[in-house]
Amino acid sequence: MNASLGIGGKDRDLNNPADKLRPRIHGAIKRACKKLKSREMPKLSEHFNLSIPSESGFFIYRPAGLNPDWIVE
Repeated sequence: MNASLGIGGKDRDLNNPADKLRPRIHGAIKRACKKLKSREMPKLSEHFNLSIPSESGFFIYRPAGLNPDWIVE
């Protein structure tokens, strides 16, 4: 019975495509951040890690800082 409950005891819709995609999206973001870090872009990686939280089942880009300290050329 607990397997059919989500966060907060809410019923899970096991056929909801968003629920199936959410873990894949989260994984893609984490892989991208890991690759950025390995390509000597740790500040950008950390920025995305801090700026793309999952809230209420949605991924939201909310910049963690107003003035990122990098230059795009």
